[in-house]
Amino acid sequence: MCFVFTLVSLCLLLHFVYRSETIQ
Repeated sequence: MCFVFTLVSLCLLLHFVYRSETIQ
């Protein structure tokens, strides 16, 4: 369960960073 939560958090973080770089 903990592993799944970590994976989702990481994916969310990467997606947010990717969007930030794309906007700039």
